[in-house]
Amino acid sequence: MGNGGEKVWWAKVLKHYRKTKSDFDLYFWRAYWDFRFMVWDVNKRTPAMMYDRLNVVKATSPADKSYHIYINYLSFYEFYHGPTYNPIHVYGPKFKTD
Repeated sequence: MGNGGEKVWWAKVLKHYRKTKSDFDLYFWRAYWDFRFMVWDVNKRTPAMMYDRLNVVKATSPADKSYHIYINYLSFYEFYHGPTYNPIHVYGPKFKTD
């Protein structure tokens, strides 16, 4: 004790904890959203409907959560149903560029 070894030990534990937590979060995030998308699809919610519900047009950047959810749902929907109407091409979020 006192020679600085405890810092190295704690840093290793913290590093492994962060890596494991990140892996679990990624695994459960995918499963959660795949289930949500499946429910939306069963309820016949098209990407155009979800564009309005998620209020994507008011997204301020591509990093907005609602924008990411919409894009992921669009790819999920098109994987199972083929190409569909995508209002983002017409209206698109008006990203702030200043």
